[in-house]
Amino acid sequence: MRELWRRLAVLVRWSTVSRDLDAELRQHVELRQARLIERGAAADDARAMARRRFGNMTVIREEAMSVWGWRWLGQLAQDLRFGARTLRRDPTFAASAILTLGLATGATTAVFSIVSGLLLRPLPFPDADRLIAVHGRNWAEDRGSTADLVTGPVASLELEAMAASQSFDGVAGYAASTRHLENADGVERIRVVVADRTFFDVMRVKPIVGRTFAADDPQGVAVLSERTWRSRFNADRAITSRTITIDGSVHAIVGVMPDSFEFPYYQTQSSVASMPSGGRTEVWVPLEPLRSSNDAQ
Repeated sequence: MRELWRRLAVLVRWSTVSRDLDAELRQHVELRQARLIERGAAADDARAMARRRFGNMTVIREEAMSVWGWRWLGQLAQDLRFGARTLRRDPTFAASAILTLGLATGATTAVFSIVSGLLLRPLPFPDADRLIAVHGRNWAEDRGSTADLVTGPVASLELEAMAASQSFDGVAGYAASTRHLENADGVERIRVVVADRTFFDVMRVKPIVGRTFAADDPQGVAVLSERTWRSRFNADRAITSRTITIDGSVHAIVGVMPDSFEFPYYQTQSSVASMPSGGRTEVWVPLEPLRSSNDAQ
């Protein structure tokens, strides 16, 4: 600790310490020069000989400063001063350097955000490395869904084929959309996901209140996000006895998902045309059951 405080004191009194060191080095050279003159050497010859015998003044000074303080910190300060003088003398170069650094920083941040989201930070689902997302076209229309805006769609026959395959433990489809929530304060838009009844089983995330969809559930049920449950229903533990009205249809609330469960993701620009970005799904409702092959024919 004494060594640390001593170095910190040198750092605070850097200018004074530097002047004192220069004076001490000059004094050493002058004493050598005086002794040589006493031995009969000429003044100019004695000065040159004293400097030569003493050694490189710059090297000795740097070694002394590294012992007393942090040499790298002094060099950093010198580099910063030199850089500032260079930028001040050439504004065009300064602007180019700042622009380049800004672009490089932005690009690095963007790349790190992607790598962090895809590789470093796992998805908040059990066995997330076994989950895959399959995208197609016109899934909600083929399923007869009332969803007006769709993301991540797959045609119903394709979904049936995957569900029948031995390659998957479970398959579930969903349609992300915006709906209108009716309450005492009026009508407002919310983010709703219309999903298969197997959706939460595939994700393997348990609700914190109530349950998720059951195979025999009618259309008029809903699962809330924890944020919606807390903000709109004051975290009512008896929420499963209440209802919610979406687009004029009354839905019985059967459960609440934990705040860690977020699907789909909307942190960036939403893939749904009219859905605001930067938000989260607030309600999940069940989709019409898959049609059988006979029905499809």
